[in-house]
Amino acid sequence: MVYLISKTYNEFLNQHTDIILPGTIEDVFDYFKDKESIAVDTETTGFDVHTCKLLTLQLGDFENQFVINATEFDIQPFKALLESKLLLLQNAKFDLRFFYKQGIFPKKIYDTFLAETKLNQGIPNVRKNLEALAIKYCNTTKEVDKSLRPLIHKYGLVKEVIMYAANDVKYLHLIRDKQLELAREQNMLQAFNLENRFVPVLAYIEYCGIYIDELKWIAKTKASHKRLLDLEKQLNQYAIDHKLVSLQLDLFSSTPTIDINWSSDLQVKKLFKKLGINVTVIDKGEKKESVEAPVLIKQAKDFEIIPIYLEYKKWEKDFTTYGTNFLKHINKSTGRIHTNFTQIVDTGRMASGGKNKATKEEYVNLQNIPATPEDKEKIEGMVYARECFMPQDYDWLYVDADYSGQEQIVLANKSKDKDLIDFYKQDLGDMHSYIASKIYPELKDLSLKDIKKFHKEKRQIAKSAGFALNYGGTGFTISNNLNIPKEEGEFVEKAYFEAFPGLKSYYDRCENNALKNGHILIDELTGSKFYIAGFDKFKELQKTIESTKDWRSISKEQRSYYLRWKGQIRRNALNFPIQGTSASITKYACILFYDWLLENAYQDIIKIVNVIHDEVLIECPKHLTDTVAKTLKNCMEKAGNLYCTIVPLQASPIISTFWDH
Repeated sequence: MVYLISKTYNEFLNQHTDIILPGTIEDVFDYFKDKESIAVDTETTGFDVHTCKLLTLQLGDFENQFVINATEFDIQPFKALLESKLLLLQNAKFDLRFFYKQGIFPKKIYDTFLAETKLNQGIPNVRKNLEALAIKYCNTTKEVDKSLRPLIHKYGLVKEVIMYAANDVKYLHLIRDKQLELAREQNMLQAFNLENRFVPVLAYIEYCGIYIDELKWIAKTKASHKRLLDLEKQLNQYAIDHKLVSLQLDLFSSTPTIDINWSSDLQVKKLFKKLGINVTVIDKGEKKESVEAPVLIKQAKDFEIIPIYLEYKKWEKDFTTYGTNFLKHINKSTGRIHTNFTQIVDTGRMASGGKNKATKEEYVNLQNIPATPEDKEKIEGMVYARECFMPQDYDWLYVDADYSGQEQIVLANKSKDKDLIDFYKQDLGDMHSYIASKIYPELKDLSLKDIKKFHKEKRQIAKSAGFALNYGGTGFTISNNLNIPKEEGEFVEKAYFEAFPGLKSYYDRCENNALKNGHILIDELTGSKFYIAGFDKFKELQKTIESTKDWRSISKEQRSYYLRWKGQIRRNALNFPIQGTSASITKYACILFYDWLLENAYQDIIKIVNVIHDEVLIECPKHLTDTVAKTLKNCMEKAGNLYCTIVPLQASPIISTFWDH
């Protein structure tokens, strides 16, 4: 039954007492006092919690739904109920932010949207909205109709709107029960638990937002534009000196100009080919031309224009992506930037930014703000992007903590490779020199310090090999990345895995399990998985190819398609468990810290303003910084210890007046 709690229960509604009855706040408490869980939803005037208002609060289960007119009733009386019960929501992050605005901080959440995301991670085009879930799990086709939502703004609480709002909570228990059945079958209950515990944290991060000093940002933009123009002059002069372009003069200037647009990849490709720079790259088995950094950097020693051009592109991005337009994202109500985070992407990591499909609003990617260079690399007088992010109040500071070498340490724990573990246990320091000493016999007896100082080229090869092979690359990848002979790349690959046999054994297991099971186990502790889309078709193709005695009878296109597909599965199988487990660690650390905030009633006092993969940024009053730094470190290391039982993960907090990482 549907109950409307409103002071303006009018004659129109009295005509519909067969489906809508008047109710009271006391009715809500009486109904839910012995219930373990409540299905919850809200209707609002818009998406921005800081400028929009609640219209209705819906509470219910399959049997009964209560629609509360939030324009007439303060929802504060529901605080204890919402903070003590398990709340079932669809896309909980949205509603939680509106609760936070009301000073209500629910602790136990089940999000049907996140659950469906976990059940289908990796499978494209899966509909996860409430209407789709109600059809899938409850076999209803009409009652959950999102096209009715605009009626609330046009007509208010008419019958259709009330029924629409009630149906938003009617099916959540049934959907939850069906999803949990599937999670048990797939051994993913703990994955559900982790994501459901993390969503209140992520909602809090979005709710808090981050402050940016506008005057500093404008100064940064001017400085980066000046740097961009200086680099453009250098590129132009190089082109003039090497007679690569024709000069132009006009009546009003004696200074020659050139017409090349350094922002045009097409023009730059033509120019670089004139110079003999190789812009050809193999991408997924196909040849193409590119002037991206990975293609050019390996030729930088031979062409002095390349470092200038790459520096130009870096500052071009800084000026265009992080120019004055960036300031339009500041919320006029709070003076802060409130972005959007996607909680789960294919790897299990979070993502930031994107676009609101309903409003078309673009969100800032706060995980991609360029890090400030080391002191020796800083340009005098330059203001860098992260230096502009700071506490909003004068007497507040940042506490910023990140994990030291998170993904490499996760890899060492997963692979259990003896030499990798010895490296960390002996605290040898420079991983790339250590790998070089294992790959090249002539470096075996040298100190890592001497390798770093006197054998920079071999160390660089070792560094590139580590990154390439850890992400599913091969000897060809190494040779292509470093512009070295194919034979040398293959030698490095062979030597690398001979030096770290535990690593090769681990990688082989990851690949074989993925090819056998049709999914990649991202996180052993939670059971989180990435499902390989089209795996049945892949197995059919594999069977056809492997059962064919004459390889030549398989078309070139079929063979190429199969090898690319298999290569992608291998790369994902090696990469996703490392990134996904690292993401789980960071999420769990944030959960522990957020729980501490609630236990000590620090919500709305201490702000979590950003999470950048292995880094957590906190804004807090100056007198709490030592306590926050100690607590954050403990939470991060406790989360790390749950996953990294051989080589521990360590977190290093710093206290600063700005974002100093």
